[in-house]
Order: sequence, then structure tokens, then C-alpha cells
Amino acid sequence: MLPYDLSVEGGALTASLKLKRHVVMERRKDVVEVLYVATGTAPVWSVEARLEGGSAAALSGLTPADGGRVLYAHNVVDRNGRVAMGAAEPLRAGEVALLRLAGSGEALEAPRLAWARANATVAATGPRPPAPHVPAAAFLAPPAPNPAAGAVTVELGISGREAGADARVRVIDIAGRVVRTLHRGALAAGEHRLTWDLRDGDGRPAPAGLYFVQARVGAFAATRRLTVVH
Repeated sequence: MLPYDLSVEGGALTASLKLKRHVVMERRKDVVEVLYVATGTAPVWSVEARLEGGSAAALSGLTPADGGRVLYAHNVVDRNGRVAMGAAEPLRAGEVALLRLAGSGEALEAPRLAWARANATVAATGPRPPAPHVPAAAFLAPPAPNPAAGAVTVELGISGREAGADARVRVIDIAGRVVRTLHRGALAAGEHRLTWDLRDGDGRPAPAGLYFVQARVGAFAATRRLTVVH
């Protein structure tokens, strides 16, 4: 269960709105799908929500659990994801929708459910976490540990200038071949930690040797050396 679950109350209705996260890993395609849950002590006819922080701006799709009988919409405004659903009959209790966040499953960060409304008059605002630190300039920190015999952490800093720009972080071998893509897609301003498990895109262990971690975000580009040992 993700943090920042939200409960809203009004009259006879108590709606619990939650996000659950699972990652769908496919060859050459990573997505994160988030289950949106609404339950209540009275029928829920419509729900609205605003997602903030993390990878909220990567919201790319919505699939209602009740299928064609539900009217729905989703969009991204000011890097916040917004969803709305409604039907002529009450929505089923529990998992009411599947939200899709497009990008790398390893690097996408859980958004928080910042605001929600169930039915026409019930609204609430969830807790706000501390604002993320935004660096004055973009950076790619050295991989750690280095040399590495296990998982490696790479920290990528995104300043306000690069926020929302296409970002790509890859591991390259000494022959220039792409071994693994750690992230692709837009990132919010702030510091982002990426992890490489020393496996290639097909899940095979990377041989010992010299590698390069390459990051490109808008006009920013940087490369760091990494030695893998076994």
C-alpha cells in the first residue's frame, strides 16, 4: 500500500480512497499500474482525485473496473494527475480503476493522493510531505558502491530547468552497447535514486568489467565510470 491514503467523510458516507502499486515488466517496455480503491458505508456514484508528487505527471491511462457503464476522464495539469469517474449506478466497492503511469518501472516514484471527492459534496485534502530538495543545477552522482559486486545506486539531480524534459539513464558497456536502461521518460525536479542490479535487459548477470552510466535530460548530459567485479 502506498503512503498518503485518504479518507473522506460526509453524512452517511465514509469513502476510503487508496492507491496500490504493482509493476508490470515487459521486454523493452516498463509501466507502473496503480489500483485506485474506493469503498464506503453508502453507495459511491462518482469519484475524483488529484495525484501530486512522484511520477504523477506520467499518468497516461485509466481503466474503470466496471467497464463501459462508467464515464471517466484523466489528464495532467501543472504536473498533477487528475482522474474523474461516474456512473448512473453505484460503483462497485473496492478496486474501481487501474491507473497507468508510463515510464521505467524501476524509476517511477509513487504519487500521493493529495485530494479526492466522493459523490457531489464530499471532499478532503491529504497530508503534504516535505517539499523535495531541488538542486540548482542538474547532476549525476558517481555510482555507489564502485567497484560493485551487488546492486548499484545512482543519484540523478533534476533542476527546475530540466523538470519535465525527456530523461534517459542507461548503462553502457565498453563496446558502446546498451546493457540496461534504468529510466526513460520525464522526471520532476528533485533528486532521484536509481538502482542497477547488475543484470542486463534480459535478466542475465552482467560480466565483470568496465561500464559507463550515461544520463541525458534535456540539454544536460553526463557519464560516470563503473567497475563490476564478481
